[in-house]
Amino acid sequence: KKYKFNLEAKSKVFELTVGQKQKLEIIKVLWKEKDLIVFDEPTAALSLQEIDEFMRIIKSFKKEGKTVIFISHKFTHNSIYNKIYKWNIGFNIFI
Repeated sequence: KKYKFNLEAKSKVFELTVGQKQKLEIIKVLWKEKDLIVFDEPTAALSLQEIDEFMRIIKSFKKEGKTVIFISHKFTHNSIYNKIYKWNIGFNIFI
């Protein structure tokens, strides 16, 4: 509820879609409420709407002063990151 990342709590994991399983893994990380979070390809299996929801959560982390390291092959939502490191060997790190 805190992050408004909608997922039915009574669902069985084996019944979830790949995107829903990805959301579940993200929620498990968010639940721990750490000041530093590392995400490796967190949006790979999410729909565009779910990616927007996730990026809203990342923005709220920034406002709370938390650090997020976001590893991805895609350049999306670049405006929310403070720093972007790009490697020519196939991946990018957004901080």
